[in-house]
Amino acid sequence: MTPPPIPTLVDDLFRRTAATLTAAVVRILGPAGVDLAEDVVQDTMVRALRTWPWRGIPDDPAAWLMRTARNRAFDHLRRHRQHRDAGPALLHHLEAVTPVAAPERDADALHLLLLCADPAQPAAATVPMLLHTLGGLSAKEIARVLLLPEATTAQRIVRAKRRFRDTPPAEPTPSDLAARRAVAREVVYLMFTEGHTPATRDETLRHELAREALRLAFLLCRSIEAEPADHALAALLCLHAARFSGRADPAGELVLLADQDRTAWEPALVRRGMHHLREAADALEPTRWHLEAAIAAEHVTAPSLAATNWRGIVDLYEGLEVLVPTVPVRVNHAVAIAMTGDTDVALDRLDALEMSGHSDGYPWFHAVRAWLRDQGGDPVGAQADREVALTRDLPPAHRNVLVRQLLRVVN
Repeated sequence: MTPPPIPTLVDDLFRRTAATLTAAVVRILGPAGVDLAEDVVQDTMVRALRTWPWRGIPDDPAAWLMRTARNRAFDHLRRHRQHRDAGPALLHHLEAVTPVAAPERDADALHLLLLCADPAQPAAATVPMLLHTLGGLSAKEIARVLLLPEATTAQRIVRAKRRFRDTPPAEPTPSDLAARRAVAREVVYLMFTEGHTPATRDETLRHELAREALRLAFLLCRSIEAEPADHALAALLCLHAARFSGRADPAGELVLLADQDRTAWEPALVRRGMHHLREAADALEPTRWHLEAAIAAEHVTAPSLAATNWRGIVDLYEGLEVLVPTVPVRVNHAVAIAMTGDTDVALDRLDALEMSGHSDGYPWFHAVRAWLRDQGGDPVGAQADREVALTRDLPPAHRNVLVRQLLRVVN
């Protein structure tokens, strides 16, 4: 099989390894080096683009990138004479020329995630910074997943990096670990969300990003401090990922849930998701992750869309809306209500949400209401909502679905 062109290979490797490389470099440079670590990783990718065309692609490209990134980090320490202050982190990585074992890579990734999730830093800035550093997401992509203006998101990332550089985060302690893990779960969930529904790329799924989010969720579950909420998050991600194989047609176009081939879903991921959901049952109180995972479980265990336990899903959304009263949750709650047959009630909820002004920042609002109006026998209203939806900043895959729907009506 002919290998892909080197730029394509390096781009693919960057997507798959950037978080691992960054975590390893931060282990060497210390907490203050989060911003510098990104530069080291970028420089490593540039070196690959420059040297591989004439030296040849290494037998293990990912190992070459790791070795080069770590050596670049050590070079920085030597140049700035900081090696005396590196302490155990530097001694831990003295064998920089050797491949890094998987357990060490996992420890690096979990360490970086929990280190940067410092409760002394505002989570509103830490979360975007971690999505940028660990997930490799751009400010525009992060803004979309957080439903924030891009300029605001970019400012938060810059400020968080500046704070971390000026006041490096403290190592996790038993007293603040629960707060750190809560921030970490939010970061992992949002990484997976971008993998599940790419904000700007013309892709139905970003598999590498979703896999990295799953890996981090599993790491949270495997640590000795694992909490029921960690298992609930892992369950949620597994149950969503189980449906990936039915989410796109052979041409790569998005397939909505109603039209998906359920036999194409991944039973192994369903089983693992249900295992984590059982592990999460020890919680004293359910978290949002418990409720969202329970909703996902109802979907993957239903034999068809019509046979789904929509009444149970509505009850779960009632609880979720108390814990997370966001626009996406309210809109999805309305959809579930419509699926029980109460379309008018669902539409009234969306109309009230629009009247409150809270729907303005949610790009899917009009697309969902168009579907509900179709269900309620209002094709003219549905058409109007679809046209408005196309003026919103929807992901390309979802925009294509709307265009196909509009063309069907016109033709």
